[in-house]
Amino acid sequence: MNIKDFADALASKDANRYSEWFAEDMRLYTPIHEEPSVGREAACQILPVVFSLFDDFHYPDVIAGRDSHALLFRATVEGVALEGIDYIRANAQGQVTDFFVMVRPLKALTTLAKAIGARMRAAGAPPAPGEQS
Repeated sequence: MNIKDFADALASKDANRYSEWFAEDMRLYTPIHEEPSVGREAACQILPVVFSLFDDFHYPDVIAGRDSHALLFRATVEGVALEGIDYIRANAQGQVTDFFVMVRPLKALTTLAKAIGARMRAAGAPPAPGEQS
């Protein structure tokens, strides 16, 4: 897997570009939900919502490993600066199997969680795994 190409695909915010990297049964772990969202389709419903809330989204640092990688990202959400790490695990075919998202500081995470919840509810999305309806 060329992690820099994957980071470029994510930074483009273009689901057609980044979804090509996802294994069909990938798992997306977010700081907002207790359980992972499973499958390419689920990730492609969640990530565009998140990306639509980010301003100035970019990856200033990329750490490449053999099968696991870390991407440091920065953005603002509703004027609040945030930093995060996307920790990526890939299979032998170079497809993303596990995608962990970690965000700091707490104010940014809280702002992001509220904005995502409002956007998902407005779109009529069902509650995420582990979330009460």
